[in-house]
Amino acid sequence: MKAIKWTVAERKAIRMSRDHWKRDIVKPLEAGDELNNKGFLLRWVGTDRPLKTGTDDCALCRMCYCSNCPLERFYNEVCSQPDSRYQKFLRRGSLRTAKAMMNALDRMLKREPKT
Repeated sequence: MKAIKWTVAERKAIRMSRDHWKRDIVKPLEAGDELNNKGFLLRWVGTDRPLKTGTDDCALCRMCYCSNCPLERFYNEVCSQPDSRYQKFLRRGSLRTAKAMMNALDRMLKREPKT
């Protein structure tokens, strides 16, 4: 992890992605909603609605399309890597793995150098 000065667009995308994980994934899991971890797409148990974790749902993905992604520059990690936080969540969708992803995004903002 290193301190990086983000552009205004990157900072906004990181914040929007963090807020998305908190609102759409972590909060429902904290409230007791469960995920169906079977199959290719994670779905919410009971409603069978798909979990919003695709590239269309993530502000960072929409901004970067994986090239020069702030996650890669900060953590040396891309979401397609098998050991990335994102892939761990997709394999074992749980409150713990969702919080790991949200907290990783939060740390990116907190470690930004002050000017």
